[in-house]
Amino acid sequence: MLREAAEVAAKPIGDINTSPRIKEPVYEFPNGERVVITTRRLSQQPAEVDGTLLRDAGGDLTWLRHRIIEELESDAAKRGWPAVIEDRANQWENRLFVAVSLERRIVPVPVHFCYLK
Repeated sequence: MLREAAEVAAKPIGDINTSPRIKEPVYEFPNGERVVITTRRLSQQPAEVDGTLLRDAGGDLTWLRHRIIEELESDAAKRGWPAVIEDRANQWENRLFVAVSLERRIVPVPVHFCYLK
């Protein structure tokens, strides 16, 4: 897990060339991240955006690329996946909770990560 899931209100801020002849809309999230939304699989992510979302025929969005994923892969290439996984697991320790209903009460139960060395 790279970060917590969130629903955001993306503000349209203009268009960007994704190829010499095609422009796609760019949106900005409240945290300042900029994303391009496209219906095509782009060969490269524009340098001016943090991520690229693919809109399918039904209107659903999925990530094609994101700066955070590229940074993770670069870190793994330098240090190896076991070190990266251990660091990431430690970052999420006691931050994720599963709600368990006990006699009509919701009790948060921390999720602990384990990984193979």
